[in-house]
Amino acid sequence: MTSESRFLNTFCVFALAALGGFVCAKAAKAQNTDATAVGIHGIEVEECVVQFADEVDVPALESGRVAEMHVKANQMIGAGAPVLRLGDQSLLIRRKAAQMRMTSAQKAADATFELDFAQSALKEASEELEINLKINADKGGTITRDRIRQLRIAAKRATLEVARARQQIEQAQVEVSLQQSEIAVLDDQLRRLHADSPLDGVVLDLRKSAGEWVEKGQTVATVARIDRLHVHAFMPSERISPMSCVGLQVSVDWPEPRTGIRRSLQGQIVSVDPQRLPGSRFRIHAEIINQPEPKDNRHWQLNPGADVRMIVQAGSIASGNPKNSINR
Repeated sequence: MTSESRFLNTFCVFALAALGGFVCAKAAKAQNTDATAVGIHGIEVEECVVQFADEVDVPALESGRVAEMHVKANQMIGAGAPVLRLGDQSLLIRRKAAQMRMTSAQKAADATFELDFAQSALKEASEELEINLKINADKGGTITRDRIRQLRIAAKRATLEVARARQQIEQAQVEVSLQQSEIAVLDDQLRRLHADSPLDGVVLDLRKSAGEWVEKGQTVATVARIDRLHVHAFMPSERISPMSCVGLQVSVDWPEPRTGIRRSLQGQIVSVDPQRLPGSRFRIHAEIINQPEPKDNRHWQLNPGADVRMIVQAGSIASGNPKNSINR
């Protein structure tokens, strides 16, 4: 075999090997691509709007002057935490007076010395009358009628004194109950001077400042829940039926502005608008379980207004309501 023939044979071998490697690589790439497409199992939805799940106006429960503001705008607040306090000086004075009256009435109700004295006097008068009646029965005419009448009057007077002492104790007990009721009313009014947050969230807006007057029922602040967020988006009808959307699991993801790393959160579709829109679309509403930042739990991973992408896991009904999945 000539050198030219050996060169041609070697070239053909290398060419066939290269061609085989290229074909294998293409097949592997196609296989990976197919696996990726099959593994998504979701419908991508863009043009999503992220909003607070709940925004609650906090009203003043009484009219009065704002004595103290406990929060600032954009501050995180817990459920039941105070937002503001109205002036309470006059109510505190009235409560102190009612407390003093109740204490005095309680002492009068507990004091039994007048009743004890009256009962002793009744016992003595009754015994003296009984003795004189017995003597008069044994020795007729020994005790005059005037004396018997005086003893009867003394015994009757002693009986009335016992009744009066008991009535005074009962009146004191009634007064204690009245003052307790008055204190309970004043305590309720004092509690109503405090406007508290009804939920865990962030203070979006403050309508009043210290020193201003506020009317009963007037909004003093707006608090929004941030551990749950709502995502609103449009879904094409040809991708999925509106009747099968509620309860489907969803995920939202977005790029971290500084690093570009995509972050994600989970949730589920909670409602679908009954109205159909042009282009065979309908509007879906998903509730997302927000999470605090791992390194700083004063901040949250996702905020309203963020630009996110939502993936609807078609055919995957969530096992539980997001509201019950995580409670903070």
